[in-house]
Amino acid sequence: GHALVTGTSLLQGHCLVEGNAYVKDAVICDSARVTADAVVESEKESKGFPVISGDSKIYGSIIGQVVITNSTVFPSEQIFNPGDDQFVIENGIKDVVSHEQIQKEALTMKGRSKDDRYKGQIR
Repeated sequence: GHALVTGTSLLQGHCLVEGNAYVKDAVICDSARVTADAVVESEKESKGFPVISGDSKIYGSIIGQVVITNSTVFPSEQIFNPGDDQFVIENGIKDVVSHEQIQKEALTMKGRSKDDRYKGQIR
């Protein structure tokens, strides 16, 4: 194959981009796999970018502000998000986070100290 990763893409962890996959301006991390003829890229007019994480397997097309965690996108599937809302697929369950909610959460996080940000995440 001739996989291509370009633009401002970030690959972290044990992720894999293989086959004829194309990744541009996206984040691929953890054990995620982008394979076959998959396309993962930002949408030209949107500020958002795709994030593929966990144990996700991407065979189809992901374009725009889409966050996929522990989910599979099959070859025939295309997820296209030209807007400012964030499409989320986590453990196979689809959801949308509004642009307003994203901004509100960013402001809340900005007002906290680093220690406070992580207290709720420790189990």
